[in-house]
Amino acid sequence: MSLTVQQLNADSCFLLTFNPSFAPKSFKGKFPGSFSILIDPWLDGASSIFHPKFATVYHTSPSALRSLQELRDEVDIILVSQDKPDHCHKETLCNLPKDSTTRIFATPKAAFKIREWRHFVDPSIIEEIPTYSPSKGEAAFTRIVIEPYSTSSAPGEITITHLSSKTDLTRLHNAIGITYCPPGTVLNTVDGDTINLSDLPMTSRPGSSIPPFKTIRHKPSISTVLSVLYTPHGIDPALLRPYVTSHLSRLPGAIPLTALFHSLNVESNPKLLGGVISKGAPGGIQIIKEVDAKYWVVAHDEVKKNEGVATKLMRSKVYGVDETIKMLRMIGGVAWTRGKKTMVECIGNGGCRTFRGG
Repeated sequence: MSLTVQQLNADSCFLLTFNPSFAPKSFKGKFPGSFSILIDPWLDGASSIFHPKFATVYHTSPSALRSLQELRDEVDIILVSQDKPDHCHKETLCNLPKDSTTRIFATPKAAFKIREWRHFVDPSIIEEIPTYSPSKGEAAFTRIVIEPYSTSSAPGEITITHLSSKTDLTRLHNAIGITYCPPGTVLNTVDGDTINLSDLPMTSRPGSSIPPFKTIRHKPSISTVLSVLYTPHGIDPALLRPYVTSHLSRLPGAIPLTALFHSLNVESNPKLLGGVISKGAPGGIQIIKEVDAKYWVVAHDEVKKNEGVATKLMRSKVYGVDETIKMLRMIGGVAWTRGKKTMVECIGNGGCRTFRGG
């Protein structure tokens, strides 16, 4: 299996395409069993918080795409990770046709904001991502079925959940957890036995030594999954622990994460204006100590044009890829094995990488 990541602006807009193991390396269009998620589209125009005079930011380089309509049918769903305008960008999202049927999954505040725009004819395409808690059981996830690629295969599944804390008043330090289980050819009997299609008898006659048919049911193959944690501003590692122990650890191949999306640079304001905005490399290291990752994809580190009173007080500390890798290799204590093989990938505006997993 593989995860292909295209970065569509210099900041934090990504197109994630999950591919099954049998997908060819080069294929025009969408391959059966694949699934694409567009995250936090902000392609053109300014992003203002509260009032333009308070804080307004602009891209300093053109996005790889200027309109969502350029993606045509490449996107299965759109995911909006928070309600801040550089993640939930009105001008970009409202570039979609009013009669769009593309489903938009957003955190609760972001979903409320998008509905308030009254742009889409069918508001039911806007769906809230549930906030994770082990006590919620199945209700803690959005589950999307991936259609089987043949009549003899089992469906796959995407799961999405929102990790956050009510004590985070800025609503910046959250995360979106995603897993991908591809369609498969595994069939299971009702008592849990695995059988191959070729093992099924054509008939079962009286007196025959061939056993009768068992009742069978389709079940997604769970031999391995791909896992993504998208947290461009960073998150308190303690918030991840229940998700890791109660969900990811039960999915073969989900740990280490296939990809962690996180900033390298630390951005901060005075405490009265929210304090730390992006936790950068030090924050990402703390996440890796909690749950290892194969790839760390650099997100939300664009050097933007800033205007407004609040931006004058912003401070930045820049961390490079090599410096971050050195920090990863120096992880010690009980988590000393984590981060030793993590690759830090700076894809860049218009770039594309394919990460193998499973």
